Amino acid sequence: MRKLIYIIFFYSSLCTSQISITLKIIGKNSGPNNGRRLEIRIKNETEVSYALPIDTVDFKPFYQDESCTDFSEPDNLMLANNFENERGETSMAIPGFTLLGTIDENDKKVIKEMQRRKSRVELQQRETKLWKKKNKIGKSVIWAAKNKFLYSNILILKPKQEIIYYKIFSPEKFNLDSITGNYNYYNFNLNEYYLFSLNYCVDYKIYQYLTQKQKDKLSGYQLFSGYLRSNVLRWD
Repeated sequence: MRKLIYIIFFYSSLCTSQISITLKIIGKNSGPNNGRRLEIRIKNETEVSYALPIDTVDFKPFYQDESCTDFSEPDNLMLANNFENERGETSMAIPGFTLLGTIDENDKKVIKEMQRRKSRVELQQRETKLWKKKNKIGKSVIWAAKNKFLYSNILILKPKQEIIYYKIFSPEKFNLDSITGNYNYYNFNLNEYYLFSLNYCVDYKIYQYLTQKQKDKLSGYQLFSGYLRSNVLRWD
């Protein structure tokens, strides 16, 4: 049994070293919400070409007990931000909403915002139906929406290839849903410093949302599955 545990541990370590994530804080944002400018490097450390499904638009909160098999929401493909205080305790993100307090439905700004969100939903629905038709998807619209999101966010990494991108991140407001207005934030304790890292997890089951034709197009690439964690930085 002990030998089996060693084998599993070695295999897990090998899998997580296939792709590396390197995080660097390159400055503070001049805007509100205590933001930082981040440099994120994702590198294929192997001699094999990889297909990596990842959404680089924003970040999602990290939860210790969260399963990486769920694909009910698009943010499952985002990098998760993780904060631990000096005692090693993981901070939990808190859900927030942009339209707080009493909402006056006659307010012109509120009306305009709700109309914008309604238009965005309708646009997404039209785009999904067109995608469904174009790709000859015979399954449900919900399945087609997941297929569209997954396939559109697959990053191709050739052997030793590295991609670099930059984001502004604030623990006071992130993962904003432009339709609902929901967002997440961390409520840090005063006089404590926190360690910051990025985490990523994808289960192979997610690829069930690809069509056979899409799988054939990706046949020359290894479909990545596993867990990744970046280096750890101090968040001041």
